Amino acid sequence: MFQVCLLLAVAFPMKSRSQHATFQHLTVENGLSHNAVLAITQDRQGFLWLGTRYGLSRYDGQRFKIYRNIPGDTTSLPDNQVVSLYIDRQKQMWVGTTSGLCKYDPVTGKFRRVILHPGSQTNINCIYEDRQGRFWFGGNNGLYMVDGRAYTNYNHH
Repeated sequence: MFQVCLLLAVAFPMKSRSQHATFQHLTVENGLSHNAVLAITQDRQGFLWLGTRYGLSRYDGQRFKIYRNIPGDTTSLPDNQVVSLYIDRQKQMWVGTTSGLCKYDPVTGKFRRVILHPGSQTNINCIYEDRQGRFWFGGNNGLYMVDGRAYTNYNHH
């Protein structure tokens, strides 16, 4: 589990070395979706994104906006347990959950689900983009490589 207070000092750096760092311990009482933070990233607007055991929390330095799975809504998170986050070269955020993968659309505030293994839920533990622009996703159903629209599962039996 990450210590949110330490990461906030990195994400929102001091303006000069002579200033003293101020740390604030952020919890559910401050608006965080869950105290167990499993993944963290920062987008180009400066928002800090925290994947937790009960939703995705976006922090602007003052308050949180929470994203959760809404049953029946395919534009919400596939699952509330967010285990991996990744900002790609195109500045798009990928979100890995215990039930699948999605991309966040900052214009609509919605998620577009990406199906890697039809007919089963895929726990996406890690996300990576290589130098050729291919995406690699590690999950419970194997290692996936996505090159454009072509999906390859390297461990599927």
